[in-house]
Amino acid sequence: MRVLDVLRSQICPFFAAKTYTTEQRQYLLLSDTIGCKDQLQFLVELYFSAMVSACKLLFGQRIPFHFNFPFARPRYIQEYEVHLGHRLNFSQPMLSISFDKKWLVTPCLHRSDSLKWHAMKKAQANGIPKHGFLEAIRCYLTQQQSLGLQQVADLFAMSPATFKRKLKQHGYCFQQLQDELGKHHAIFLLQMQQLSNEESANLMHFNDISNFRRSVKRWTGLTPSQLRYSN
Repeated sequence: MRVLDVLRSQICPFFAAKTYTTEQRQYLLLSDTIGCKDQLQFLVELYFSAMVSACKLLFGQRIPFHFNFPFARPRYIQEYEVHLGHRLNFSQPMLSISFDKKWLVTPCLHRSDSLKWHAMKKAQANGIPKHGFLEAIRCYLTQQQSLGLQQVADLFAMSPATFKRKLKQHGYCFQQLQDELGKHHAIFLLQMQQLSNEESANLMHFNDISNFRRSVKRWTGLTPSQLRYSN
């Protein structure tokens, strides 16, 4: 995982992952880093197929990944099943991957320490790319959720109008990025950990359950109960 943190921007610059962990499973919630909404499904198919094939090569067997896709079930579902397996859920509120945590400590059968060393050295020599625009905003909001548009625009030395125009060029508005934080947290608590509405609302600092339900519906398009059983 540490190597991927260094090489991710070179291997897969189109997605960034936020990790969540339960007792048994590792979850990756993936976000679009450059505003590639029209090409999102194509890029997902390309990178996920490559990831499954690479892991099979390294471990000598296919890892049973579970995939959640934010788009409808495709007509060519057989190709998904051939390349990604059968653990597929479509029309989900978030693009995500999950797998058993044992794979994080399972030795690779075909590892190459020399190739790893050369790859790391080359990446460091070329300079690790900085976060893209959307990633940088997400980082600021994750560190301090109370930041408003004016404050974040100031961090980029932009006027609010220029900041909003640049966001629009990436296919986003500021409210969408703010809502992502709530969406991630709600998905983790309700869908991944299967907590009750009351437990989830308390952990997300909601004092009113009705307000919590409305917020989850706005973030994900699903009620808390629907989200809990949608996976």
